Amino acid sequence: MRLICPNCDAQYEVAEDAIPPGGRDVQCSNCGHAWYQVRPEEIEDEQRQDALFDPPEPMPEPDDMGQEPEKAGAWADATDTDEEDAAAFDAPEPMKRRAIDEAVMDVLREEAEREVAARRAEAPAPLESQPDLGLEAAAPALSPAARRIAQMKGVEPEPPPPPRPAGPPPKGRDLLPDIEEINSTLDPDDDRRGVSADDLPQPQKVRGQGGGFRTGFSLVVTLAVLAVVLYVIAPRLSQQIPGLAGTLEGYVAFVDGLRLWLSGLLDTAATTVQGNG
Repeated sequence: MRLICPNCDAQYEVAEDAIPPGGRDVQCSNCGHAWYQVRPEEIEDEQRQDALFDPPEPMPEPDDMGQEPEKAGAWADATDTDEEDAAAFDAPEPMKRRAIDEAVMDVLREEAEREVAARRAEAPAPLESQPDLGLEAAAPALSPAARRIAQMKGVEPEPPPPPRPAGPPPKGRDLLPDIEEINSTLDPDDDRRGVSADDLPQPQKVRGQGGGFRTGFSLVVTLAVLAVVLYVIAPRLSQQIPGLAGTLEGYVAFVDGLRLWLSGLLDTAATTVQGNG
């Protein structure tokens, strides 16, 4: 069996059983190219199957130029008719206008009238003018020259009309506002309600009392903890810092004496309690 490299065309003679029935991967020793090699009879079978299942050749299209003129015209007319039918089918039908019910028309008219009335009510009121109060205009007084001319002609000038008496001046009560009208405008609930607890000034809380107690208590606890820690580590500090040895020994002796005194006090209290019991 002969193998040919598809890359460099190198040829190799191998045994028939070197290639299994299903094929295998081989590599060219000349160029290093690898490919999948099958047996020759399998290649022939694949070629036969490809020939059986090849798609048929396309049919030649009819020559439109060789048709008779009458058939071509009939075909064109049929095509135009089909296009017109399709256009008529696709065209949407015109929408019919629905008749409005009389009740709906009445409601619309009432809404329009109500809107017009509301706009008239919102329009600004016309300016009011002061009508004539029927007062007679005062006659103009005669000038001194006109009075002399009238005296020379012997005509007595008409005396000016007496002034109309004015009304009585308003009294003190009329000048002041009416108390009843003022009371009517006030809210009666204000008098009945009286003064509530919310209207009274609230006492302000004194700040700093709780905070001061907490601060003092924390300070005492901190000092006690520091004293206990110093009592515990006093021997070690005396070894590390010889200069503080005397002070630390005195502090330890003081704490020991305080412990003995407290122990004796507790023993005395316990004895007293047992004796009373």
